Amino acid sequence: MSMRPRQDMTHLLQDSTHDDRRRHGRIRCATLTTRFGIIEDMSASGMRVTCKGWRKPKIGTILNVDIKHPNGTATVECQIVWIKHLGLRKYEAAFKFIDLDPNHQRELLNAAQESLHQMSIAQDRADLF
Repeated sequence: MSMRPRQDMTHLLQDSTHDDRRRHGRIRCATLTTRFGIIEDMSASGMRVTCKGWRKPKIGTILNVDIKHPNGTATVECQIVWIKHLGLRKYEAAFKFIDLDPNHQRELLNAAQESLHQMSIAQDRADLF
């Protein structure tokens, strides 16, 4: 049985040729979080996070980030590559994964796929009403 996304859920996947600098395709995953905020999307090379708070990190900062997902928490080393101001104490930040080993890659891929699945279930339920 093929594990392709349902036709009506393709809006949850984003094309890597869209206006960004990522080398890899990305998956929307708004059910995953970090201490900085909600992970909006993730690829094999990094993630985009909507952040809230008084203190925003600086571009170039390298730090360990705990990614909370349904099966636990994955700690990955990241570098902040850009920050975009969105409003009062709200911003988006791009985190690039540094030296991600194959086990963490699999764990993050599984977490992103589970997040996508949860979003599709929520969309299916919303379509019922």
